[in-house]
Amino acid sequence: MKNKLLFLVLFLFILVLVGCGPDVPAGGDGDKDDETKYEQQFESIKKYIDENVPYIVTEDIELIEEYSEYNAIIEWSSSNEDLLSFTGFVDPNKTAAEEVQLTYKVMIDEFEKEGTKDVIVSPVTIDNIYERFEKQFSITITRDYNVKDSFYELFEINWYSTNEEVFDNNGKYHKPRKDVDFEIHYTVKCKEFESEEKVIKVIAVGQSDLEKVEEIKNWIANEKLQDFESLMSFSYYKFAKDNLYIQYTKNGKDELYLIYAISFYD
Repeated sequence: MKNKLLFLVLFLFILVLVGCGPDVPAGGDGDKDDETKYEQQFESIKKYIDENVPYIVTEDIELIEEYSEYNAIIEWSSSNEDLLSFTGFVDPNKTAAEEVQLTYKVMIDEFEKEGTKDVIVSPVTIDNIYERFEKQFSITITRDYNVKDSFYELFEINWYSTNEEVFDNNGKYHKPRKDVDFEIHYTVKCKEFESEEKVIKVIAVGQSDLEKVEEIKNWIANEKLQDFESLMSFSYYKFAKDNLYIQYTKNGKDELYLIYAISFYD
């Protein structure tokens, strides 16, 4: 009997000790695990939205309202409903591109979290911008250009010439003696977006035959041969190409002038 009483007392004592232990919140570690899981799911949905909602839009877009993999519900709002509504309806300004911020709220069970996506609402596509910039140039460059490098307020063109000796980065044409092939490289930038580099192949047109002859005549008359009596036989570029010498009189003495000494004009 005494043994039974002793056992009962010890059993009650153990129960009291267990009952007086520290309180552990129900599901403590489980809540943290759930929060981590929901955060990961939110990041997956955010990545999907970033990849599937275009940065530059010109027409209506699809804004997903459900993400079935996680049984998620998504609600949208817009900073400018006139340009881009929360349903994805697009009505661009005809004269300027404008930035709109979309806000989305992801709801999974009791979990809720918001994210944002910036969008450029534009009246034209990037391809239209390429076309408008390239149309400024002809295949052959024969003059200075006032190069337009901004379009619809937000689109900026960064461009450069591969040969500034014939066409510089200010659009100035420097006529070469011969035709020169070169390229204009450019990219289109719009806020966070920058396109791949594009290339325009062009030709800087050189001097005509008559211009070359005039340059030679002026050089002879003004720089080297002040007493040259007649240039009539030297008025045609073909003559200069077909004859090695021309005859002239200097100080009353006949001289021969060696044409191939200036053959770089050919």
